[in-house]
Amino acid sequence: MNPTPSHANPVEPIMLTGLAETDPAVVVHPADEKTPAVTPALLARLRSWKENPARWGEAFLVNRDGTPRHYRWYQEQDLECRADRIVHLDGRAVGKTVNLATLLLWFCHVNRWKSVLVAAPYQAQLDLIIEEAEFQIHNVPILNEAVAREKSGGLKIKRKTHVDIFFRNGCTAHFRPAGTRGDAFRGLHVDLILVDEGAWLPEAAWTALMPCLNPGGAMRVYSTPSGLRDRAYYQISGPEAQRKGWTVFRWPAWIAPDWSAKRREDLLVFYGGEGTAGWRHEVAGEHGQPSYGAFSAALVMKAVSEVEGYRKADLRGEEFVGCANEQESRQRMEALLRLEGGRGRCWMGVDTGYTSDPTEVVVLEEDENEVLSLFLRVHAERLPYPLVSELIALLDTVYSPVGIGLDRGGNGAAVEQELTSLDKFSERGMAAKLVAYDFGGTLAVGEDANGHEIRKRVKEEMSRLISKALSANKLRLPAQDPEVEDQLCSQTYVRTERGVVYSKGNDHIVDALRCALLRRTQEVDPQYEPVFINPPFVHFQPVKFPWERW
Repeated sequence: MNPTPSHANPVEPIMLTGLAETDPAVVVHPADEKTPAVTPALLARLRSWKENPARWGEAFLVNRDGTPRHYRWYQEQDLECRADRIVHLDGRAVGKTVNLATLLLWFCHVNRWKSVLVAAPYQAQLDLIIEEAEFQIHNVPILNEAVAREKSGGLKIKRKTHVDIFFRNGCTAHFRPAGTRGDAFRGLHVDLILVDEGAWLPEAAWTALMPCLNPGGAMRVYSTPSGLRDRAYYQISGPEAQRKGWTVFRWPAWIAPDWSAKRREDLLVFYGGEGTAGWRHEVAGEHGQPSYGAFSAALVMKAVSEVEGYRKADLRGEEFVGCANEQESRQRMEALLRLEGGRGRCWMGVDTGYTSDPTEVVVLEEDENEVLSLFLRVHAERLPYPLVSELIALLDTVYSPVGIGLDRGGNGAAVEQELTSLDKFSERGMAAKLVAYDFGGTLAVGEDANGHEIRKRVKEEMSRLISKALSANKLRLPAQDPEVEDQLCSQTYVRTERGVVYSKGNDHIVDALRCALLRRTQEVDPQYEPVFINPPFVHFQPVKFPWERW
């Protein structure tokens, strides 16, 4: 191989030796004059396509806008590397999925009777890769023709239990989520393994994965680092990587051509500085400080089952363009959501979006055994806060939850103010059920043996309540919506001098669940700090800061 990527400056490209040019003047004439002539240059190009995934991808694949696929210099390095064990330490949004999909499609197109396994911790992560692969199959004729056909004439793509794509040349692409123990890997024997988010693969899944690789096979692992030193991913990507036969690539987020000063500033604010674990893992692509799973993946997966009547609804801000007044907006929202009532004792949690962040609303039903079932999730993007207020009021009208928990961050404070003070919402009695939480505040959760108040940080206590419900089998999560499972399993935390700091970004559903469970606990558990209503202004103060205690 050319210069070892692990020793290269991640900002400066490594120059690779190009393919030898072939004299285009010599032409091989076929016996059948109707067949196009094949020059040595064309033969060399065909050979390069077979041997070089980057050249193959640029010859055949397309972008979403229909333009030909072109790879960034660092993506080419990865695709052209011939090492049989490659591991990545990458920041976010650098093009991992594009390379991974290119490799699996190239491998299945140029080989015969080979197989590839694409593995990831959870199905939601696999879905992104499957979507890209299927997009190319449906939009690139030569790939469409390469896929095997069912007797009905349709593409031979198996979707039940797990996704498998079968090719005419005998190749097969298997897509498998790891789960907690890697059970889906067992029984597979493949020639190429591609792993996405390998840092988050459970150790038992790694044990099941490695025997799947046939002798002489190759393996590539892509991931943002987690910092955990006792995991298989660290063993193959840390200081001992080269000694163990692994070639390491590192792609920090700023390696991408669309990196800008504004994006850097936004991420510094989002993660809290360059020294934080979030920045070092998600942006710099470094192991940094260890981070840990906020919730037990085994307990989360145990809680997943088919929830009868579960619905996920989506709203977009642009869907309300043209509405002349509030009444029209409300009617359009009702038409888009098509909500059905008929539920029992319910609780609602809301995480309001801000600028580019989505709004997530979850509604849970509690049965006679105090088991909470998540039966509705509303995912809203680019929805202004007056419409978020209307959304909450509509859900309150249909399901009449006992309590509503709201994240006061972002647009939350404005939504709280509208719902509790505007006359149009007064008949909903929001002042008696809506509680807004400051995630950075503290909360009284009881008294010690000496009668002194025990206070805990709000977000930590919310997380503890979710873990408690999971361990007691009191929380049911919908199998119909793998994103819920994905967010719970991928939420991490680090311990700092300031206490526990949770990962940010892919956590909006989790935060909505946090709000719902704390709101319920404050209502039913006498040890918790009660909800105060302070006249003359109706305002909830479940989280009291010093300046609020006058």
